[in-house]
Amino acid sequence: MNEQTHYSSDQEERKLKIENIYDIDGYVIFLGFIQKPHANFEFRTIVISRNEGRRVNQEIPIEFVNEKLRLSDDLALNDHVHVTFKVEGRSIIGKNGSERWFASLKAINLSKL
Repeated sequence: MNEQTHYSSDQEERKLKIENIYDIDGYVIFLGFIQKPHANFEFRTIVISRNEGRRVNQEIPIEFVNEKLRLSDDLALNDHVHVTFKVEGRSIIGKNGSERWFASLKAINLSKL
């Protein structure tokens, strides 16, 4: 017998946040070119703009990497989209030995609204 776990919407939201998975709606204001810095790695950055009642719009870059790159194929400027993404972080140690940290938002899914 297979048991299924049913989550309330609050439980599901907490579960997704623990896994660093989030959603955002907005308008496409930038479509970067596809870049291929290595043989097995290609990506494209798009920027989503949101106005949350602030004086300045929030402009959020999201990366579409490798197999997720195709999700961005049919996008055009000003498309209204819903993007599911995960947050990833990494560090780089510079030539002078100092460490710097970076975060990026990696697309998991995209739909037009």
